Amino acid sequence: MDKENDFLKIARHQLKGPVTLIKGYLSFWQNDDYQKFSAAKQKELINKAMASAEKLNILINDVFLALSLEGKEDLKINPEPVQLKELIEAVYNENFKDSYENKGLYLKIEANEDSLIINSDKHYLTLVFRKLLDNAEKYTKSGGITVSLQKENKYANIEIRDTGSGFTAEEKSLLFTKFFHGSLGLYIVKGIVNALNGEISAESAGQNQGAKFIIKLPF
Repeated sequence: MDKENDFLKIARHQLKGPVTLIKGYLSFWQNDDYQKFSAAKQKELINKAMASAEKLNILINDVFLALSLEGKEDLKINPEPVQLKELIEAVYNENFKDSYENKGLYLKIEANEDSLIINSDKHYLTLVFRKLLDNAEKYTKSGGITVSLQKENKYANIEIRDTGSGFTAEEKSLLFTKFFHGSLGLYIVKGIVNALNGEISAESAGQNQGAKFIIKLPF
């Protein structure tokens, strides 16, 4: 019960941020203050409110998914043929292209087989790659991210390397725990990969030496 209460306390704290921002933006309209702003500024406020709403939506979904993983509930896996390179490119273009380019970061995808296809759950794989690319962006100030795709026996080997801040040996043992650095992302990634009968690990030479996440998924 104590662990569950701790989880809910941290989750509540995480959810407060975007809720407070949304209420703040909406207050401009409630008090008619928006009329003082130019059309461009009004659009900016709307976009910020939408971004906060999307962040809230992601956090809520993460909390429910994490609770499912915590309760050892089986995820409903719907396998289908998934072309890994195409999926990663789609995740990047739809969610990160603008933010990466604004920060001057690159994304490279290296594949020894352009048509590397596995039979897996596309929805959950999309979530895994979104969280890993988001995590890489968060901790990378310059340089970029390289994704390598290779076939190794009965597995697809996926490596996501960044030129970011890396992590220490002490942090490595905590990477995939709930709310590591205030996030559920890597905890959820590991839970999904396990549910897909795969494996995930991480490596880093230390602080400011970048990080590498290695995923093995069956065909």
